Amino acid sequence: MTVNYREQYAKYNKYFTSLRLVYTKKPEVRVSLNLLMTLLAISFFGLFALRSTISTIAELLSNVKSQEEISNKLDEKIQALQKAHANWTQEAQREFLIDQALPKGPQPDDYLRQIEGLSAQTSVTLIALTLQDVLIYGKGGISADQNADKDSSGPVKYMNVTFTVEGQYSQVISFENGLENLRRTIKIDTLSLGQAKKQTNNITLTIAGKVPYLDSQK
Repeated sequence: MTVNYREQYAKYNKYFTSLRLVYTKKPEVRVSLNLLMTLLAISFFGLFALRSTISTIAELLSNVKSQEEISNKLDEKIQALQKAHANWTQEAQREFLIDQALPKGPQPDDYLRQIEGLSAQTSVTLIALTLQDVLIYGKGGISADQNADKDSSGPVKYMNVTFTVEGQYSQVISFENGLENLRRTIKIDTLSLGQAKKQTNNITLTIAGKVPYLDSQK
C-alpha cells in the first residue's frame, strides 16, 4: 500500500488550520487551553517539589515507629528493674543469714553454740569439742589454697573442728542430719562411729572437719 504524503499533509494541515482558527477566534477556548497547560505545568513541577517532602514525612513516620518500639522495650526493662528491686528489698531482710553462714572471722563461740543447740535438740551428749588453728585477732589462719578444694578462691579460710557426741543410734543419726542443715556449714574430713565406753546401748560419733569463714583482714 502506497502512502500519498501530499494527501496526508493536506488532510492534517486542514485540521491544524481549523484548530488554529478556533483557538484564535474563540477566547474561551484559548483561555481554557492556557488554563489547562498551566495546571499541567503546576502539577508537573509540584510533584518534584513535594517528592522530598513526602520522603521526609515517610522517614519521620519510620523514626516515630522505631522510637515507640524503643520506648516499649525501656518500659519493659523498667518494670523488670522495679520487680528486681522489690525482690531485693524483700530478700535484704534475710541478709543476716549470709553473715551467719559465712561470717567475717572464725567466731568459734558462735559455732560452739550452734553445736550445743543441735545436741540438745537431738538429745545427744556433747563429750568433747576441740578447735585448732583458730585466730581470734590479727592475720593468719588456714588459707583456702592449702586446705580447701583446688578450685576454691577468694579470701576464704578454715577453722579446724573436731567433736564427739554420744547417744542412741537414732539420736546420733538425727544429729548428723541436723549438722548438714546448720546455717554455718562444715566440710567433713573424717567421720567415725564407735561404742560408748560405758556398758550401754549408746554409740559415739566423732567428726573432724573444717568450718569456712571470711578473712576479716581482706
